[in-house]
Amino acid sequence: MLKELKVRDLALVAESTVRFGPGLNLLTGETGSGKSLIIDALSLALGSRADPGQVRHGADHATVEAVFDSVALQREVGKRSVARVDGRPASPTQLRELGGNLAAIHGQHAHHALLDTQTQTDLLDAYAGALDIRAAVAAAHGAWVAAAAAVHDLEQLRSRGQREQEYLRWQLEELRKVDLKPGEDEALSAERTAVRHAARLAEAIAEELSDVAADVRRYVELLDADPRRLEAIESRLAAIEGIKRKHGGSIRSAVQERDRLELQVGATEDLDAAVTAAENDRQERRAELALASAKLSTARATAAQRMEKAVAAELLGLRLEGSRFEVPLRPQTEIGPAGAEGAEMMFSANPGEPIAPLAKVASGGELARVMLAIKTVSADADRLPTLVFDEVDAGIGGEAAIQVGLRLKALGARHQVLVVTHLAQIASFADHHLVVEKAPDQAGRNVVMVRELASDEEKARELARMMGGGVTVKAVARAHELLEEARR
Repeated sequence: MLKELKVRDLALVAESTVRFGPGLNLLTGETGSGKSLIIDALSLALGSRADPGQVRHGADHATVEAVFDSVALQREVGKRSVARVDGRPASPTQLRELGGNLAAIHGQHAHHALLDTQTQTDLLDAYAGALDIRAAVAAAHGAWVAAAAAVHDLEQLRSRGQREQEYLRWQLEELRKVDLKPGEDEALSAERTAVRHAARLAEAIAEELSDVAADVRRYVELLDADPRRLEAIESRLAAIEGIKRKHGGSIRSAVQERDRLELQVGATEDLDAAVTAAENDRQERRAELALASAKLSTARATAAQRMEKAVAAELLGLRLEGSRFEVPLRPQTEIGPAGAEGAEMMFSANPGEPIAPLAKVASGGELARVMLAIKTVSADADRLPTLVFDEVDAGIGGEAAIQVGLRLKALGARHQVLVVTHLAQIASFADHHLVVEKAPDQAGRNVVMVRELASDEEKARELARMMGGGVTVKAVARAHELLEEARR
């Protein structure tokens, strides 16, 4: 709930603190008194675009602060715009995000929250009582996205594996073919040394020990029995050394690399099965998403029909005879976290005119009344604590004005409602009646002030003024009657 609005040096407002209460808050005042300035000030606090031209003449900057139950939003307008949340620096975007959950302004001075199709979809879902279904769709969508990402990652890994598989297999086959054995290089090196030096050793011994020369010759002959042995040893050692250079410098490290490659190639072969399992999971998650989304679509379609009929009935009472209101569902190209479609509220003010999105409705007064009708039928579903209506009374009077007042009063039982009005019939329903007045200050410049009317007599005199015949005894008496009728 909006508790207080503090304004300083904004247009004609030198300094003013406006306090609001629960229920229906009415702002009245003579034409040109500055009623819309209060709405402008609140809009700034909620993050609307700032214009340095809004600063009061002679001041460096204007300051606006909206104090809600849970947070204070502050805006400073001047050569540069400054935003704060609870006194801490913020951006206008942050103000808009916070303010969008606190208040909505409907009328020509608004940044219209309900003109956004996402907000319209949110409202329809709440009206349908389908927020739990929508949460299930969001959860199913998240699970499907995660499953699709898992498939993508595995396919990328498999793609890389296919490119690398030949090389890995070639490395493994090379290691398998060499068939390394621990200590083999050392044994072969020793044997090679023996074979190389055997002949020379035998000849030296024979020269010195002629008596055993026969035995030595037999030993040399034995070593030379296979003349290709030295060549085989050299070839085997060359192969071993080549493998050692590639894989860590020792037979042990090469064997470890062979074992690692065995596992890696095996894992690459298992990747096809992992991709298949992940794809099956993705398809299951997609089916679950489609089922949840279809359930949400059915709830939306049913609620849209109910809302169309209910809003149409409200529009009749608001002097918008012949108007049309529809809530078509627009399919999306893909199911998202909010379902397979979005709602777009459409309106036509007069018979024969084409129906168009609410965002394109030209008349501020018509738009405010359409918003009032929507808010009335969706009051229990709408979670916004504060609703603001500007120009809701444009182009109406008499019984239509009373019907508008009745709906605003009913809406005030569920929300805090702020209304700018020119009609006494509407103002008579106020829980809190605030008068905006313009008067000269000590320097002779006009300034805007706001005060709440405390007594029935004050309220009756303001209603009499609003009826336009002057504040006469008869007019005041009629104003008291209006107040009594509004309380029934």
